[in-house]
Amino acid sequence: MHKMLVAQLRGAMREKQGKDVAQAAVLVAVLAEDAPDTLEEAYGGLPRRARLVAREGARRVLGRLEAAGDEQGADVLRVALGVRAGRR
Repeated sequence: MHKMLVAQLRGAMREKQGKDVAQAAVLVAVLAEDAPDTLEEAYGGLPRRARLVAREGARRVLGRLEAAGDEQGADVLRVALGVRAGRR
């Protein structure tokens, strides 16, 4: 969640923002295999305002996972965010 939150807070720092999204996608893919429930717990544990900001970053990560064909990672992230497949 931290990388997704930071990606949104970077603002005009597009290069670093893209790097944060890429790193978050890798982390989500690993967590999807090794500890899928931790992502949902981490997102749920964020303060409301931080969840709103992280959600925007998570949508970018979700798009990256979908583009890479990582359905397992995308599904775990959708569950964590409470989003149905095909809807962001």
